Amino acid sequence: MCCKIIFMRIKQLRLEKVKFRKNILPMVLSAISSWILLTLLIIFTEPSNLFLITAFFLLVFSSLYFTTSIVFANSKRGYIISFALLLILFLKYYGVLNLLTTIYVAAPVFAIEIFSFFKKRKIDRRL
Repeated sequence: MCCKIIFMRIKQLRLEKVKFRKNILPMVLSAISSWILLTLLIIFTEPSNLFLITAFFLLVFSSLYFTTSIVFANSKRGYIISFALLLILFLKYYGVLNLLTTIYVAAPVFAIEIFSFFKKRKIDRRL
């Protein structure tokens, strides 16, 4: 019975590793294309209208999302971190960024990360 659980866990880890390898190439290509588009937008345009500013923030979010998802190998963590960084950049754009607002943005991110870490650890302990 114990060996069966161990073999099932090994098989599950192997399948997760294969799934991760399959998903890494589209994420890398998306990250590279997002960074290239963001660079082209910064170099060749002036932020004169609302459309370009919106496109800038969308490209920043997509670039940060794909990059952090690759670095942390977790798309949920990449989404949370890129959203927090985009919110900080958005506050900087409007000129209301200071130490207190940065803490207000960073504190929920750390709380979510700590909560998800302990929740995952609790689930792993049951296996």
